[in-house]
Amino acid sequence: MTYNCEECGASFSKVSQLKQHQRTENHWTKHPCDICEKWFTRKDNLDQHKKKHFAANSVHCDECGLVFSRQYTLNRHKERVHQVGGQKRRASNAMGNEEDNDTKPVKMLRKDDDLRQFYSIRKLKEQRISKFGTTSTSYHVTFRDMEVSNDVLSTLKRLFTAIIADLT
Repeated sequence: MTYNCEECGASFSKVSQLKQHQRTENHWTKHPCDICEKWFTRKDNLDQHKKKHFAANSVHCDECGLVFSRQYTLNRHKERVHQVGGQKRRASNAMGNEEDNDTKPVKMLRKDDDLRQFYSIRKLKEQRISKFGTTSTSYHVTFRDMEVSNDVLSTLKRLFTAIIADLT
C-alpha cells in the first residue's frame, strides 16, 4: 500500500513517512472557513472555529466583548488580559466600580454638556466578511460615572445617539 501527498504527488510506503514529509514541506491539507477564509490543517479545529461565527454557539468575554469558540480560550484570555482567575483584582463596590482612595466626584450631566466626556469608545476588532462583501467591527463602550437629575430615558437617548454618531 502507498500513501500519496495531495500537494506534490510524492508517494510513501508508511503513513508516518507521509506525515513527516507533510511537516517538513508544509504540505498540509487545508480546510478553509467559508465565512472568513481563515484556514486550518485539522478539520476539528475548523469546526470549532465555525462555531464562533454563530452567536448561539460561542462564548463572549463579559469584560471586553471579544468572541471565542471555546470556553478554555475565553478563560485563558480573561487570565491574561483582565487578570481574572490567577491574580487578585481590585475590590469593587456595590455598583461594580473599582474602589480607589482618590476617586473622582460624580459629575452632573447637563443639557449643554459635550456628551463625549461621559463615555469612551474602543475598537476591539475588525473582521472582513467576504461572503457578504462587508466588514464587521466590534466596539467596547465604557460609561463614566455621572449623575442624572430627572429624565433618565431622554439622557440615555442622548448618550446612545451621540455614540452612534461617533461610530458612523
